[in-house]
Amino acid sequence: MTYKYVPDQTTREIDPKNAAASGRAMIIDAANTNIYDVANRIAWLQQGHLESTIPGVTIYGPYSQFATYFIPFDTNVTNPFTGTYYQFQPFADLRSRQAVADSVNLTLIDQQVNNNLGQVANELEPPNVPPAESHTSSLAAGYSYNPDAVQSLVLGAASTRSHMSC
Repeated sequence: MTYKYVPDQTTREIDPKNAAASGRAMIIDAANTNIYDVANRIAWLQQGHLESTIPGVTIYGPYSQFATYFIPFDTNVTNPFTGTYYQFQPFADLRSRQAVADSVNLTLIDQQVNNNLGQVANELEPPNVPPAESHTSSLAAGYSYNPDAVQSLVLGAASTRSHMSC
């Protein structure tokens, strides 16, 4: 058995076509962002079934994994010229942090960026990771996409700030 690392996604997608045509076995890991290069989009979105668009190639999965993706941002804002903290720290007010959390539509991100291959977890333990009883789907998420709440939280934090500077 030969294992070959192919870093380029496009090259990875060409190899199974050649392998299928010649009858050789081939396995690749297709990135979520490129899944429709090898899978039937309609079958996945309408039936939840991954169906290959390459004759002679079978798609297995998707498989659950424990993964968290996040983009950290600084909560202590500093002056880039002096390196000192600004007197006003916008994320010191809990409402500012809650507004950021409520402004992100995780379900839409999974649909549009991750091609519906992910699942938004409502707690630390994601769904479909064993043991089965470790996930409680009845728990409500601490934050959810809510533009009205974002507006209210930002206005509340801003009004407190304006009263403090008087």
